[in-house]
Formats: sequence, C-alpha cells, structure tokens
Amino acid sequence: MGFFNFIAGSLATTLSAKLNTARLPLKELRNNEVALAQRNGIRTGLEQQISRVENSRERGNEKRLAELKEQLAKAETDDEPAEKEHDILLRRALKESEQKKFQALREVIGMIWAKLAIVSLLPFPSTEKSLRSSHRLLSLSLVFCRPFPRRQASLTMP
Repeated sequence: MGFFNFIAGSLATTLSAKLNTARLPLKELRNNEVALAQRNGIRTGLEQQISRVENSRERGNEKRLAELKEQLAKAETDDEPAEKEHDILLRRALKESEQKKFQALREVIGMIWAKLAIVSLLPFPSTEKSLRSSHRLLSLSLVFCRPFPRRQASLTMP
C-alpha cells in the first residue's frame, strides 16, 4: 500500500508537470495576440486621423489625406500575413494543448485502473478480529500518508 501511495504522489507530480507543458502553446498564442493588438492599435490610430481629416472643413488637406490612406493600406498589407499566421497558430495551439492535457489524464487514469486491479487481488483477512485490526491499520495509514491535513467535518449544523 505504501508503494501505491508513492505512485499516487508521483502521478500527481507528473500530471502537474504535463499540464504546465500543455499551457505553453496557449502562452505562445497570447504573446502573438499582444503583438497583433499593438499593430491593430496603430491602424486604428490611422483610421481616426483619416476620419478627422475628412471631417475637417479646411482646404489643402487632400495631400495629408492621401498620405494617411496610403499608410493605412500599407499597414493592412503588412499585417495580413501576420493575421493569417495567427489564425493558424490559434488552431495549432488549441489542438496541441488539448492533446497534451488528455494524454496526461489518460496516463493517470490508466495508473488508477492498474491500482484498482491490483488492490482487488490483495488477500483480505477472513476473521472478524483481524479485519478490525486491518481497518485500524488502514485508517492510521490514511491519516499519516495524506499530503494535506484533513479537516474534521462537524456532525451538527451551525
């Protein structure tokens, strides 16, 4: 039983490490989104400047308006490949992350099933006295092998 408790702790550590690696593609996606958001902010600023120049009644702004529209068109064409790459990265990151999560969970579930199969094969005492002492031993081992202290539930309502 001690070995099984060791395996359970080992599985918890492995699961947490694998779940952390499953988060890496999503972090990469977030960094890409931040970079695109900065570029979108620049384009939004250009659009606002174009709107102000178009709505102003001053003469001679045609040259400035043409320059701003040209800058906006250039920014949009420059950002188009990055946006397509972001869409591809989004699909890939979600797929990789979910695959890694489910692989980690599959391993843990497999070990749990193996533990249950082995426990069902263990011999249990046949006499009532030895059964009571086994229960005491099991309850003591559960108390001392817990990774976190267990809270006592009260039987009365507050």
